[in-house]
Amino acid sequence: DGVLLLNSATSLTITTPTVDINASTAVLVSNDLKLDSDSAVLGLGAGNDFTITHDGTTGATLAGNPITITSGGAATWSTSAGALTVDSAASTLTLDGHTGVTVQSTNSGNITLDSVADIVLDADGDNITMKAGSTGSGLDFIQSGTGDYTIKNLTSDKDIIFNVNDGSSDTEVMRIDGSVSRV
Repeated sequence: DGVLLLNSATSLTITTPTVDINASTAVLVSNDLKLDSDSAVLGLGAGNDFTITHDGTTGATLAGNPITITSGGAATWSTSAGALTVDSAASTLTLDGHTGVTVQSTNSGNITLDSVADIVLDADGDNITMKAGSTGSGLDFIQSGTGDYTIKNLTSDKDIIFNVNDGSSDTEVMRIDGSVSRV
């Protein structure tokens, strides 16, 4: 069993175009593995069907079919500038949290849903709740199994107000008083 061990005190320079390492066990690199070319591609698999490609500047592309990222703990996607884009030719982006999924802005920014088509909220549990603040109070839209819609303000004795834009003015057109009992 021949062993090639490289550590921080060892340097190996190979100038031939191809180096074949045929090992019956794993090859261990005990420190950084660096590809110094500005267009380097790290290919994995018998047909290089999974690749990590350096873009020539500071970015990289993962390519494979499929790509699964598994973490035993938290997994973070972070971008310091620009957008985080999920681009898929498939019709569905699935977030499966098993006990629920939270999309949360932990900074002062808004979360915006923007679509060139409709935005559909589909809840098989029949409830779509919009909450304001950390108290959990807010407006609750419920579609019952009979097809009726219930619009409910969850804050005690607060009104439901309908406003329209009338000549560039925000105008109240109807108010349902939350402190009045049903007639």
